[in-house]
Amino acid sequence: MFSKSTYHLILALFMLVSFSKCSKKNENTPPSPPPEKPKPIKLALIDHTNGETPFSDSIYLTFSKKIKVNYIKSNYQYCITDDMGISYTSDSKGFKFKYSCAELGRTYPFEYSVTDEEGNTLTNKINIDFFTNRIQFDGFSVLNTILSPDNKHIWLTLTNIEDVNRFVSLSTDSLKVEFDIPVPDASKDISYNPYNGFIYISSFYHPQIFVFDPIAKKLVKTITLNILPEDNETYPAIFPADIRFTKNGFGIVNLNSEGSAGINWKIIDSTKEDTIYYGSEKDGTYASIGQACLINDSTQIMGYSGYLRKIVVIDQVSRDIIKTFESPIPVTYTPYFKVSTKNNNVMVYGNGVAFMNTKSNAVHNHHNEGFFPWDFSYRSNEPNHIFGMENQHVILFNYLNGNKILSYPLGITPTFTYMTSDGKSLACAGIEGVYLFSEKMFTGGSDR
Repeated sequence: MFSKSTYHLILALFMLVSFSKCSKKNENTPPSPPPEKPKPIKLALIDHTNGETPFSDSIYLTFSKKIKVNYIKSNYQYCITDDMGISYTSDSKGFKFKYSCAELGRTYPFEYSVTDEEGNTLTNKINIDFFTNRIQFDGFSVLNTILSPDNKHIWLTLTNIEDVNRFVSLSTDSLKVEFDIPVPDASKDISYNPYNGFIYISSFYHPQIFVFDPIAKKLVKTITLNILPEDNETYPAIFPADIRFTKNGFGIVNLNSEGSAGINWKIIDSTKEDTIYYGSEKDGTYASIGQACLINDSTQIMGYSGYLRKIVVIDQVSRDIIKTFESPIPVTYTPYFKVSTKNNNVMVYGNGVAFMNTKSNAVHNHHNEGFFPWDFSYRSNEPNHIFGMENQHVILFNYLNGNKILSYPLGITPTFTYMTSDGKSLACAGIEGVYLFSEKMFTGGSDR
């Protein structure tokens, strides 16, 4: 055994050797690098909004750093304005401005110059859209379009000069193409059948109707229209035009005659595999039902009888005309109809516009200033309002008191226009393509 003093000596020597090894080890370890300095932020445009209205400072440009605006100017040579209403965002990292020359549906070029706090200057060009979304079909024209019953899809038919024909589905919220299916012929009409969920497209040139399943995304059958015993032997009515179906599968189809101006309507019965036939009698009342539309929760079809010179209502149960009444507007040609998806109101328009109830036939009001109605407004605070076009302006109009709520210049000419039933979007289709406008683009005015 070691003495106590010897033991302490050995322990001291051990600690000295250990410290010496540790010191040598630390001598070989490189020192930690100094902390990196933060990289300077480069001045850049990081986001921008589209224009909402031409009358408010709705265009925002957002940058990576605090900035000062040197200038913002339009490069659109046909309209230059100095009043662009520039104002900064609360963090000074952006600014907003307006462009009073804008027309809804167009794109405009701008140039901006900004300088940050370090003296760095950024000058660049940018295009600003005055619409929410758009899709164009190069070389193709839109022939017909409808909204799906749930308003989630826009169904349309297209054609081009080479007679290539397509049936396309777009998502209503983004205009994304959901399917694109070939169609054997150009279309004269497109219609949804609530009985079986199929889409019926009438041929422009042949006695045929093409039936598509939008869920399976395919053509399921082709209906060939044959001459019926009741048809005129020389000019049989076999070329389909517009088609409308009620909930229980009963429908009507207007049919042209080759070489004749005559048009007849016949029954198309989806409960009998889309059999087509005349009703109980064939007389003048079977002359065409112009601009046929669905009313009263898709249980009846309303249209204009040129033979009777009255508006007629056909019921899905009796499968015949159950009511006729005078048009609430003067008629020199077949009037058009636009039915509300929220209630029993309908617009009747042609030589002026009237607003009536399909249950009572009561006429609410007339408007004879020559604007073209688009659709009812389905926004919650606008129960008696419609959108339309007048003198190349979008109009929001209260049809009970005749007041215009707003008027915005329009840079496109839509053929088909729909407001979604939730009131959030206005969809327009025409030669220029399909446009989507957010409802917030149509705010303003005092009479709501």
